[in-house]
Amino acid sequence: MSFWNLSDGSQVQGTTEFKDEGGELFPDNTKVLAAIDEVKWQEYEGDRTISLKWRVVGEMFKNRVQFQTLKVFGTKKCKDKLKSADRAKRMLAAINANAGNKLPIDREPTDQDLMSALMGKVMGVLIKVANIPEGDKKQVNYVAGISAAKQPQQQQPATRTAQVVSAEIVQAAGNAASAKAAVYDFDEDIPF
Repeated sequence: MSFWNLSDGSQVQGTTEFKDEGGELFPDNTKVLAAIDEVKWQEYEGDRTISLKWRVVGEMFKNRVQFQTLKVFGTKKCKDKLKSADRAKRMLAAINANAGNKLPIDREPTDQDLMSALMGKVMGVLIKVANIPEGDKKQVNYVAGISAAKQPQQQQPATRTAQVVSAEIVQAAGNAASAKAAVYDFDEDIPF
């Protein structure tokens, strides 16, 4: 089988145009649990960035992939390179915090640092939709936010009155006293 043969056995036809319709987009403001499958430095058109590949582990959208590029040095095309770099570094810091803060803080992380510290760590990922003007408008997904994998449970509203709470405390104290008495009654015959 030749390199240029397709899966159906036919040969690729060389044309001057190709348009990938891409996969189905995540709906705007989708929150998923995902883990980093791949992370590494990459360079494109003179810009160094960190490339991440997220894989959804939660039930909804399970095994779907979302790519992310962190422009931690900004980019040549960016209007405000410093703000762009700061935003990317904040995102990387949040990812690092949710992964256990294992990236070095005294130097730029290497590919090995990134892989060992971040891969496989599950966290909450917020995915949004952006419109990109390319001829006709094109929509793409991007990672807009990071959070802990498990959100703290919301506290129940304070609907109990002070009298109810007080009665519960008295009842709990009474239960503890009777449990303590039962232990002493049972052990009274032992001299020590």
